[in-house]
Amino acid sequence: AFTQALNAGRIYCSKLAEILLNSADPACEGHARVNVFIDRGEDHKARWLPVSSNALVGCAYKYLGVDLSGDKDSDLRLSYGNLIDTPLDQWSKEAKDYAIGDARYTRNVLIEQRKRGLQLAQAVGANPLDDLARQTFTEYVLQMSSTVMGVQVDVSMIDEAVSALMLDHDESIETALQYGLYKEMKNERGYSAVNAQVQTLLQRAIDIVGIDHPVTSAGKLSTNKTAMSTLYDAIDYALSYKRNLDHKAPLSSLDIAELAGIQSAFKSRDKSESAWKAKRTFLDALRCASLNLDHRLRYKYNGLMETGRTSSSSPNLQNIPRKGKARACIKPRPNHIFIIADYSNAELRTLAQAHLNEGRKSRLASEYQKNPNFDPHLFMAVRILGGLTYD
Repeated sequence: AFTQALNAGRIYCSKLAEILLNSADPACEGHARVNVFIDRGEDHKARWLPVSSNALVGCAYKYLGVDLSGDKDSDLRLSYGNLIDTPLDQWSKEAKDYAIGDARYTRNVLIEQRKRGLQLAQAVGANPLDDLARQTFTEYVLQMSSTVMGVQVDVSMIDEAVSALMLDHDESIETALQYGLYKEMKNERGYSAVNAQVQTLLQRAIDIVGIDHPVTSAGKLSTNKTAMSTLYDAIDYALSYKRNLDHKAPLSSLDIAELAGIQSAFKSRDKSESAWKAKRTFLDALRCASLNLDHRLRYKYNGLMETGRTSSSSPNLQNIPRKGKARACIKPRPNHIFIIADYSNAELRTLAQAHLNEGRKSRLASEYQKNPNFDPHLFMAVRILGGLTYD
């Protein structure tokens, strides 16, 4: 009956509704998840309590002016598992009132969210909640597949996968080790990062290349993916033209050799870190499946992110490394197979259709209608380069 109601579009998720509303609301500046600050009075030690607007506590305060934070902090919320085999007429009044209250608050929140959706429809040209029923059904399927069904893990393959990955890790780290970015240690990894040397080499590379480099809130040179990618591009450019990018002075042969060495050391570091992360993030998590009698691993899913995509965690099964044998540790259920499927220009085709569904003209849609194999990336390249035809 529940699945039939989902299929009929009669079940809605207030959490997804809030994400859709926030994403469409210009006041939220594109952020799907924002905080609501509950005022607990001047006499309270921490007067303003931040809670997510996507949680029932945040929605109840935002739309109904009701503070449920005290109720959600009680032990009652987490004790319903003890009542599974207890007849409803034997539940305590507190347990009944809490469950009924949640249902009423959720319904009243959804009523207010629908009003907000109508207001946004006038402002942005489309009601963000028109797709709520389908989004709710999708979220249900994702949660069932991840937290209830999970994935089957061949635990007998994990040791082999770990050994192969660590072999790749040990080979990758050699150059970084020579440059002092790591030191050997008697820990699980066998190595420990030397952060002072990382900062020293980074500063030296920046000085030779002649670019600005972002720093962290602690005042350290950033080593995040974006910062390092920008540095690598600058190093490639400096090595190609053999010049400092700031004052254009020629680089000496010693500078060139030093810069190339530093870059290889950092790329060695990146590759070894990637291998270690794959081991810690994926294989260690897959090993947890051995704790379950059915050897199935349950994980978390977020059915709707700010980008419109989904995400998963603990572990992120949407992004298992292609290299190594981590993927081979996951196997289909008996009498089932895995398939690999991809869609051509899925996001852009969806965008074009969304424009048509919402009553707008779409050049993108018209091009797809004229030619099902239309390539918008090639079309854009032709426009940028000029002097060429699409054909």
